[in-house]
Amino acid sequence: MGVRRMMGALVVAGSVSQASQYLLSFLFSVAPENGSKHSIRAALDLTPYLFSILVGYASGAPRALTQLIAGQIAGEILPPRSRRARALLLGGALATQALGTSLLGSSTSRSRLLCAQIIVGLGSGPLYPCGYSIISRAFDKRHLGTPNGLFSQTTYIGPAISSLCVLLARARGWRLACKVVAMALVSAAALVVAVTRDDDDDDHHLDALVAKKRKARDASKTSAAVLLVALAGGARYAAGYAVPSYVPYYFDEIFPSRAALFSTCNAAAIFACGSTSALLGGAAAQAVARRRCRPRDYLLVPVASCFFGGLFAALMFLARSFASAVVALFAMQLAGEAWLAGTVAGLRLCVDSDAALGAFYTVATFFGCLNLVLLGAAVDSSLLSLRGTMLLAVALPYLLAVCLLSAAAAFSGSPPTEEGGGEQPPGGGSGGGGGDDVLDDDDDDDDDDDVQGAEEGVKDQKKQHHKKKKKKKKEDPPTPPSDATPLLAPTNEAR
Repeated sequence: MGVRRMMGALVVAGSVSQASQYLLSFLFSVAPENGSKHSIRAALDLTPYLFSILVGYASGAPRALTQLIAGQIAGEILPPRSRRARALLLGGALATQALGTSLLGSSTSRSRLLCAQIIVGLGSGPLYPCGYSIISRAFDKRHLGTPNGLFSQTTYIGPAISSLCVLLARARGWRLACKVVAMALVSAAALVVAVTRDDDDDDHHLDALVAKKRKARDASKTSAAVLLVALAGGARYAAGYAVPSYVPYYFDEIFPSRAALFSTCNAAAIFACGSTSALLGGAAAQAVARRRCRPRDYLLVPVASCFFGGLFAALMFLARSFASAVVALFAMQLAGEAWLAGTVAGLRLCVDSDAALGAFYTVATFFGCLNLVLLGAAVDSSLLSLRGTMLLAVALPYLLAVCLLSAAAAFSGSPPTEEGGGEQPPGGGSGGGGGDDVLDDDDDDDDDDDVQGAEEGVKDQKKQHHKKKKKKKKEDPPTPPSDATPLLAPTNEAR
């Protein structure tokens, strides 16, 4: 029950944090014709390029910095098994983000808006390094897919909330929308700190036993796999940053008469399809990796997700009717958002380090912000049509992520090489066909045996512990006091 409450609090906190992070992106979609009360573009005279700077490096650079720092703190400074300490760090970050969001709602100049975005970036950075670090200390590695998928839904629930804030901005003003999100952030910070607790017992031995029993992989290949996963995350974040930031602007420009309807459709697509895709993607990645528990198995689902996401993104920007574009948007969210949970789980299997996870998010944020700046400059320059610009900025990074994740899966799944050989399987040697395949299968079987042996070792330790307790109680009768009459000594009456 405690773990369920913790997961619920993390989902709420992550959703509100993401809503704050993407709030300016969706408020920018309100046309200036609505007036300065309802349109932040009209109130502060924002251009697409300036907007890209504000939602790109103005908030992205501080976010990348705090992601890296949070990963180092969670991995090197905080107590290794303490979920509570990481929750306190996350709560402080959410409070900082609430301050930035409140400042955003009271901005009267571009300089104040810039300061607000910097503070929002500083506060939003520790969300995923701390969140996934907490989850990894509550579940063993063979069951990380589903909880990671549940937490990764916040990436989609948050923008859905931001999309609904557009309706509030159109009705009551964009400043009120910022204040509502800021109050929600304060409540989420208090909730995470209140419900996250450390376990009293130390019953989480499976990961340590699996790590101890499993053969060490080639260090150079593991490093290459980690680098490829980080670059793939950067490519996928490049597409992911462009979608919530410029897709509302795209629909407002291409289909101006359907702008209000799109806000509702976009919120439904993100919330219903995006969050469902994240949850099912995590469960599917866990099911694929359950037997052998290798990084390669966790990365198969993200590869498929990025491929189909890029395909439907291209169809969305090529569609000529509003209905066809919205259908492609729903399909893109449903197919293309199943990548994150399996990617994070595969990365943690390659290298079990919170610092590596922080570095992954830092690289991803850098490339995501870079794509936003380039996209804003391209929209301002009008070198290509808006359709062509969006096609290159969204669909192309999806396909690049497919190539990088496929390469990472190939490197991470390579079996360890042992100099000197060891025992040669039957049919092996220079003249035996298929010797390498036999070695690969043997290595996979060894990995399975290691995981099963680790589970059996945990059970045996518990059984032996209980047996020793019972045996000690039987063999150690209560010691009588020194002045008491011995239990078997005959009394005077008996004599």
